[in-house]
Amino acid sequence: MLCSCGFKNPEKARFCQECGQKLIENITFEETNPGGIRKTLKSAARLMPKKNLGLNLLIVVIITILMLIIFSLISENMQDDTIISITAAGFCLLVITFVNQSFISSALNISRGNKVTFKETFTNTFKNGRKSVLSFIIYFLYFALMLLIIYLIDYLYMNNYINDLCSSLSVIIILILNFYLYPAIQFYIYESANQEVRDENVMALIKNGFRIAHKHRIEYYAMVISFYGWFILSIFTFGILYLWSLPYAYESLTNLYLHIKGEVKVKPLSTGITNDAVIGIFAGVIIALVLIISNQEETPINNNPYNYYISKL
Repeated sequence: MLCSCGFKNPEKARFCQECGQKLIENITFEETNPGGIRKTLKSAARLMPKKNLGLNLLIVVIITILMLIIFSLISENMQDDTIISITAAGFCLLVITFVNQSFISSALNISRGNKVTFKETFTNTFKNGRKSVLSFIIYFLYFALMLLIIYLIDYLYMNNYINDLCSSLSVIIILILNFYLYPAIQFYIYESANQEVRDENVMALIKNGFRIAHKHRIEYYAMVISFYGWFILSIFTFGILYLWSLPYAYESLTNLYLHIKGEVKVKPLSTGITNDAVIGIFAGVIIALVLIISNQEETPINNNPYNYYISKL
């Protein structure tokens, strides 16, 4: 019997011989109708109460804007604003980390039918004590490491330590690294926020996150990509639509996690585009955009591929 962690156990096993969790006989709808599963999980998430998550996001955004204004005013009175810039970037990373963990913790309770108050959307962030604190730190360090790598590559390029080819390849490497690591980090945070998971060992939780991501990475990215249309529309509403679309996306991803764990069993209400097709279409659009940008006659800013692509966006 196949466990949600990806380990194949003997047919009559009651507990996974790899991770120890109880085995549940699941109907593998993913093999026959993955698009229908995704649509059903999203439909269920759309009906769940997410108002307090939206209010949480609104308060966090207002605080973040006020803090960035303060950082900007301080930097205007300083000759070297490097420290302020680093502090502002660190603060933004903390905000992203807090929102991610807060939404995951609260969405787990909402998906299980528990009422989550506005206050609890903040307090649930560290409800699991040491596990929550560690997952918060790990997520923050993950993003900090990605930013550090980008700045390091940019520094090496600007000082002629690496050429155009190496700089462009570094972008591909970072994308591949994120494709592999990010779902594992997210599933690890779900595991640490899930009170049903009794293992307090952080390494065991991280391994569980990687096992789940290894088996279900395609389903995860298909679910995320299916919300990109909403996120683009949110830009045209000056970010207001994010107050609805982001909680909706987190609730759908939480339903996916609980479905993978066997806690939520769903029967597809309708067919839908397969997960592979969703990712294929998205990859095709990205490749087309890159080719269009590459064929433009405009000279890259400072001959730096990073600045060139940023200017196009």
